[in-house]
Amino acid sequence: TFLSRMEFFYKEFTTYHNLRCASDSVIGQLQSGQLSVIEVSFCLQENILDRAVVQCPLTPTFYIFFETFDRFFDQWRRWTVVASDHLSTICSQKDEEREEFGSNIKFPEKETVGGACEALLTSRDQLWACMHCSMYCPKKASSYVGFDESGFLIQWKWFHKTLLSFYSSCMDGLAN
Repeated sequence: TFLSRMEFFYKEFTTYHNLRCASDSVIGQLQSGQLSVIEVSFCLQENILDRAVVQCPLTPTFYIFFETFDRFFDQWRRWTVVASDHLSTICSQKDEEREEFGSNIKFPEKETVGGACEALLTSRDQLWACMHCSMYCPKKASSYVGFDESGFLIQWKWFHKTLLSFYSSCMDGLAN
């Protein structure tokens, strides 16, 4: 999964890096409608743009959402690796030693969660790509979203669906 996402990581990195380097021209790009929604959101978070120039309440939350999701998912992945290693160690001990730790401790099977995990990350990337392709519209700035929301709503619904599927896979793995 990581290798298949390398091109996407690079695209995100260069987008944010280029905005940091060109912070002087960002206001002009915003006024002429040349910034994407995720670029505007990033610029607001990094204080490249003043919050007063963006009226819609949803746009500023996108960059924070992706950052939070990525941090959470990274921690979840680290935790499951540590927990799985710990469980393997317990299960490899003698039966009487294992009983004192509780032999019914279970974690989701990697195969069960793997497909849902990959689908969730793909959906996350597609949502980010949609926000990168959707141009922020200063004329719509007073609306709730400030951009054409049709593509966003479709990608958001897919992300929501894959997030629920991922959650369900994790819970099913714990129940078995």
